[in-house]
Amino acid sequence: MYEDQLKLKNAHRLDQIKDGRDGRGNLIAKDLDLQRLVRENVAQVREVMLQLDAIKTADFRAKLQKELGNTSSDVGALLAAFFDTDDVNFDRRYAFFYRELAASLELYRIRIGDTLTIKAFTRSGYVQSVNLHVYGTFQFQAWKSRRWRAR
Repeated sequence: MYEDQLKLKNAHRLDQIKDGRDGRGNLIAKDLDLQRLVRENVAQVREVMLQLDAIKTADFRAKLQKELGNTSSDVGALLAAFFDTDDVNFDRRYAFFYRELAASLELYRIRIGDTLTIKAFTRSGYVQSVNLHVYGTFQFQAWKSRRWRAR
């Protein structure tokens, strides 16, 4: 849930593409789901752009121009070109994103130590809310055997 709901969408889509290519052996050129993820990354760079101030914008511009060999000064267009990946350039751009760009971005909307407010409606229509302090995350791992083992 943490990865699916709270991670920066572009980074999460890059992870899904990598999983599709490496984990399942699919190719972007042949898999419609991977092509859709690439198109969404190209079209939706706004979430990344909203995190950039003047200093980060200049830094991203320089890094992306060097990586892409493009002299455009529009960071939005550079990001769109960067996220327009194929089977030839995906691994290099994935590594570049996490090595050079991700350190300057908030990859998760809620960090460890933040307070999360959860709201819900009661049966009678009133709103109830509770503030939860985020102490950490965890991941379940399935057992290899389906039999119940008493301990």
